[in-house]
Amino acid sequence: LWLVRAPICTVCFVNRAPARTDAEADAAEQKARDGADAAGAELKRLLALANKRGVDAAASFRHFDARGLGRVDKAGLVRGLAALGTPISPEAAELLQRDLAGNAARRPRLGG
Repeated sequence: LWLVRAPICTVCFVNRAPARTDAEADAAEQKARDGADAAGAELKRLLALANKRGVDAAASFRHFDARGLGRVDKAGLVRGLAALGTPISPEAAELLQRDLAGNAARRPRLGG
């Protein structure tokens, strides 16, 4: 709530949006986590299938990096998974990105 005082009138703005409860926030976070986990499992399945069919990793990567940035951003992940029939929310995509980045950091590096 805040007030603006002008010479002629006083205007009062009130935020009427209901506050989210902790339970609602926890439920939304859990829904995003469940979506990220399901999308991650589906992504692994699809990548294994692509590999089995002879699709190389670079081609699979390009599917998610359509703009050629050299990285997969959240929008590319959402768009790429949707094109494969696996819709994902932006919140779940962000969690999945963090999971994938964490897994990549734990993977041993070759030749260096």
